[in-house]
Amino acid sequence: MEETSVKGLHYIDVRNDKDETTKAALEIKFKRIAVLPPIGTPTVGQTPPGEVTSNSPT
Repeated sequence: MEETSVKGLHYIDVRNDKDETTKAALEIKFKRIAVLPPIGTPTVGQTPPGEVTSNSPT
């Protein structure tokens, strides 16, 4: 999957084994992709291609 831009940013508190907290920034990335039926399957009575949201690995 190609790179996508950051769509959102969340700040979270992270606690370690010594019960110390630190702040971390979590970048939210996603994009829409088209979902098509497998090649070779009959298309009679099936719904048209749809769109879903896909997470991009960071």
